Amino acid sequence: MNQSISWPTIAPLLKNNGYCVYSLTYGNQAWPDIPVVNQVGGRDRMEDSAKKLGSFVDRVLEQTAAKKVDIVGHSEGSLMPDYYVKFLDGRSKVARHVAMAPLWRGSDLAGLGNLYGFFKWLGVSPMVDAAFSVAGLGGAVPEFASTSNFIKKLNQNSPAVPDVQYTSIITKAMSGFPVSPWQSGVLEGGNANNVVLQDVCPADNTGHSTLLFDPNVAQIIVNALDPGSAKKVQCQQTHLPPF
Repeated sequence: MNQSISWPTIAPLLKNNGYCVYSLTYGNQAWPDIPVVNQVGGRDRMEDSAKKLGSFVDRVLEQTAAKKVDIVGHSEGSLMPDYYVKFLDGRSKVARHVAMAPLWRGSDLAGLGNLYGFFKWLGVSPMVDAAFSVAGLGGAVPEFASTSNFIKKLNQNSPAVPDVQYTSIITKAMSGFPVSPWQSGVLEGGNANNVVLQDVCPADNTGHSTLLFDPNVAQIIVNALDPGSAKKVQCQQTHLPPF
């Protein structure tokens, strides 16, 4: 994904609600340097992308004279920003973190988390990581595994940082595919609000990728950013696929 594909629905919605909206494509280091391919984001190690996000946030704060930003992210865009918040001094610069389809405890889709753990036990996980890199997927893909060092580090004590308000928007569609199990999107803590889409709108079976275009999810995001003015979600019929 990249910023052009991900935000055509939510960015103008937030703009229309009075927010200054900024976005970036991260994790798209130009290898392979092929047009279109080098615009696919999210491939680099999330630690490296988090540094890029940190520089981006600093520019936004400078341009807007704001004291803090709110972050709205999707999938990898939940984990990577939280690494920035927790380990790169982002906690002093982020007020709210709204995460669509987060995977705080990683994913074990088709048993891949356990498989990656087995590779680590064998001592060959660096070769697996290198294979992903050669394929142009960079270092982010293996970090999604529930047994990865990245997930373990993020979950030390808790992914949640006390100074930030978290909202996780979770879908059970196709059992949360590719967030497996879907409960990986649940974040514990007094400053964490977990919203399961099907609990709010039972007939909405929008899936992982298409949460970005769901009008019901959009209402949840607006409420999360301004809970003092939150309104009851008026569930709309959607025809978005469950993946």
